[in-house]
This record gives sequence, C-alpha cells and structure tokens, in this order.
Amino acid sequence: MNPYVLFALRVMIALIWLYNGLWLKVILLDAEHLAVVQGLEQTWLSPENLLRLIGSCEILLAIGVLSGLFNRFVSIFQFVILLAMNTIGIVFSGAIAAPLGLLVQNLPLFFCIGLVAYYGPGFPFQKVNR
Repeated sequence: MNPYVLFALRVMIALIWLYNGLWLKVILLDAEHLAVVQGLEQTWLSPENLLRLIGSCEILLAIGVLSGLFNRFVSIFQFVILLAMNTIGIVFSGAIAAPLGLLVQNLPLFFCIGLVAYYGPGFPFQKVNR
C-alpha cells in the first residue's frame, strides 16, 4: 500500500482522537459524552473530571498514532480501547440512545486502524515502491 495513503490514514485517525479528546471532552465537555460518564456511577472522580481524564488519554493516543512509532502495538491498543469504550458506554451507562448506531459509526475508524496495523505506518517510515 502507498506509504502516503497510510500516512494520510494515520493523520485522519489522530484527528478523530484529537477532536473527541481535546474538543469534545476537555474543552467543550459535550453533554452526550458527559451523560455517558454520569451513567457509570463511579465515585472516585466527578463526571466532569473523569471526562477530562478520558479526553486527555485520547489526546495522548492521537499523538502516539501521529508519531507512527510502535505502529502495531498502538493499533491493537486503539482497537481494544475503542471496543472497551463502546461496550462500557452501551452496557453500563444507559445514556446511549442508539447503541447499534454507535458501533456502525465506528466501523470506518476500526477499518482504518486495521489498515495501518496491517500495512505499517507509512511515510516517513516506508519507501514508495514504484
């Protein structure tokens, strides 16, 4: 696969994590995301601070994806985290109105992560084969 396409996929994946983490969870404290966290009924952290903590972890994940380092590990980690976040949100919070829709919306992200995991990080780590 073309290394520049793989690089573009990495950038898109990182932007998704960055948007969800920085904008929706850290800066905006999006009401939908906050409702999911409030439904978890944990007591060790306020829902707002838990949402910010999750968002901060997503920002770190975006940086890891963008770096291209430890590509396969980061890709597998993303699969596990994304699946866990969706499962926990659906099963434990009760705040997700369309659980199947959530999974379907994440299918393109799963697919892009899988491509990067399988073919490698792309540019600048791989040469273009002509």
